[in-house]
Amino acid sequence: MFDKNLSFNALYSIFGMLLRVLFQAGSFFIISRALGPSDLGSYITVFTICGILSIIFDFGRYFLIIEIIKNKENIPNRLWSKVFESIKVAPISIIICCAFYFFFPDIHILTFAFVSLSILVFDKLFNYVSAVLVAEEDMKTNLFFDVLYGMTKLIMAIIFIYFNGELVWVWAGLVCLSSLLVAAISLFWLYNRYRFNSRYLVLGTLSEIYKTGISYSISNCAQGASSEIDKLSLSYLSSMSAVGEYAVAARFSNFLNIPCNAVLRVVFSRLYNFQCLKERFIFCVKVCVLVSFLFFLCGLIVYYYASYLTLIVGVEYSNSIEILKILCFVPVFLGGATLFLNYLTACNYQKLRAKISVGFLFVSIILNVFAIIQCGAVGAAYATLSSFVLYFIVSLFYASKLSKV
Repeated sequence: MFDKNLSFNALYSIFGMLLRVLFQAGSFFIISRALGPSDLGSYITVFTICGILSIIFDFGRYFLIIEIIKNKENIPNRLWSKVFESIKVAPISIIICCAFYFFFPDIHILTFAFVSLSILVFDKLFNYVSAVLVAEEDMKTNLFFDVLYGMTKLIMAIIFIYFNGELVWVWAGLVCLSSLLVAAISLFWLYNRYRFNSRYLVLGTLSEIYKTGISYSISNCAQGASSEIDKLSLSYLSSMSAVGEYAVAARFSNFLNIPCNAVLRVVFSRLYNFQCLKERFIFCVKVCVLVSFLFFLCGLIVYYYASYLTLIVGVEYSNSIEILKILCFVPVFLGGATLFLNYLTACNYQKLRAKISVGFLFVSIILNVFAIIQCGAVGAAYATLSSFVLYFIVSLFYASKLSKV
């Protein structure tokens, strides 16, 4: 099904992402030993919120890959145009993230600020550089940056332990610093590779300083207003019961995305090798079968070792094993849905893809909120699985429908 170059590129991508997640899992293991269950749950909750916001606001990376594949001329300017577009979105997303502090007052505001900067600004810049490498099929360099990304997270965790850190916002700050270092190194590499106008580098640096200043101001304002919040009435929302258990299990289940995403990153560019929409669709179906099977195997492994994994985060998360058993099968449907949505993007149906993705997010949030109130964390896990099954069915329906046009 794959040609030789595609197979090697996929292997490089899989190997790089597996190394990245190995380092990240190692750092997570180290931190879980240092932080208490409540602090660890706080970090994961904020991380989950930022991850959702990142998905909502990060469509530019896919469009950048498309533009580079279609026309590999003037790559730096195309890249930086996307980076500058993200400048408009990043402050808004950081403000939204920090606003969640009023719903989770027991979590330090700096945790929100640092994690949002890490995921919504610095990681996004790194992802844009990675997008260029994927589009050019330079998987060896991409492997280097994947390893660098994971190693910085692990090193920061070791530093945190060395100084006997106990505060979760300090750990969040180190995560933000590691993302900043990777973004700076990758952008510097890009500058040396393409030798584009240095004013782009200066403007990009100034924009990051600007966004950092905004988030810091928000943090100060939120800290000043925190005394006016009725913490007693809101403390239930931030308790590490249902929300904490769900967040911990979701964090581990996300590790299953690594093998699938590695294949999808490489396959995406190959969709343009097929001029006929029907041929593209058939290719996607074949890859979907492979990816789903890969995820199913990963799901079985996590299912049988779930009890061991949840020991890492402590016995307080009594339902985490059951939740993890449910969530570990979510990527089976997420991988297929992502693949068929990429098919829509490759066929220039970006607006349709955006509508499906945004619609799914609203449906998923509504289902999860209702389920977690009525049935607790286990109910939310079933709601999540149901929403992703629906996501897969809808994306497959529209992709198959368009392939017949």
